[in-house]
Amino acid sequence: MGGHPSLSALPTSLPQAERQESELWSVTLPAMPHYLVTATPKDGSLARLQDRIDSGEIAKLRPFGKALSNVLSDARRDDDGNAVWEHVDFGDPPLQAEREILDEYFSEIEVEEVEEMEGWHSIGAWPRLFKVRRPHV
Repeated sequence: MGGHPSLSALPTSLPQAERQESELWSVTLPAMPHYLVTATPKDGSLARLQDRIDSGEIAKLRPFGKALSNVLSDARRDDDGNAVWEHVDFGDPPLQAEREILDEYFSEIEVEEVEEMEGWHSIGAWPRLFKVRRPHV
């Protein structure tokens, strides 16, 4: 009968070349740097920013749009009215690629390196920066 070979007929180990290639992909990547971002909203800018987030316009920006849209949607407001969120960024300096968008809506942007989820845990109970709205359909 034709068909597929039995499992016992398959090789039990990878050839040397494939094993070396496989080992290249098993290298541990460095931890992703996380930052707690605090930014002062410019007067009247948050409604425009929320509209751009809700419409999906921010999420379409490449390469960072989807991540930026997600973290800004979940951003919190501190007692001084600043926007605060945790952000993952490999850039040096952090937020370099995102600054074109962020500078349009915020001033005095500060970043502090934190452990993963440390920022969100510290601000999670604070009021949301944006009202939760239904997405545009």
